[in-house]
Amino acid sequence: MDSSIQYAKENKKEFLARVIDGNKQESKKTAIFMAGAPGSGKTEVVDASRQLLLNLCDIDADLFRSDFPGYTGQNSSDFQKGAAYLVDYTFSWLVAHRYSLILDGTFSIAKSITNVQRAVDHGYIVMIYYVYQDPIIAWNYTRARERKEGRVVPADAFIKSYYTARKNVIQVKEQFKGQVKLDVFIKDFYNNVAEYLNDVENLSLVVPALYDRKELENKIYEK
Repeated sequence: MDSSIQYAKENKKEFLARVIDGNKQESKKTAIFMAGAPGSGKTEVVDASRQLLLNLCDIDADLFRSDFPGYTGQNSSDFQKGAAYLVDYTFSWLVAHRYSLILDGTFSIAKSITNVQRAVDHGYIVMIYYVYQDPIIAWNYTRARERKEGRVVPADAFIKSYYTARKNVIQVKEQFKGQVKLDVFIKDFYNNVAEYLNDVENLSLVVPALYDRKELENKIYEK
């Protein structure tokens, strides 16, 4: 067994307790899914959401990873499976026990859509917060964060995440329609929210693709 998964399983209750952190079960419960490329500024939106929406449990794979023994940031891939296990375990437990939550991630894995389905099936108010930043600027922020915190995001993973997150958000809106509310936060060069779009029906119309994949790859790999 992967050592990070073993550690996660042995300590899952402690991780869960830190996520709950005094929050209470709710009859009218909310599930917020963050979406967007690494470096797009999702953390700032999450922090603002915590201030506006009380009683919100925060699920964040990066925070889980940082609590694993031996984690340095540069070896983040060594703890990916353990962190993913904790995200799944914590999400399942919170949904089963009627806690409001925010899942902080890129929304770029297939399980993102499955999690939306589960939240809908459990009677949650479901929202996606899609944070958009020009991917070149987001990549620069990602590299700056790597130098500061040591957290590594490979270029190929960044590019895949950027396009897959967008595709998954579009698919969710097509599949669930009014059952899922999509809000879009467009960041400027300074990583401030330049525009907020409420209850968006079609992401492609409000945030057209700025680069095709080959063009983005060329721009990122030449840096």
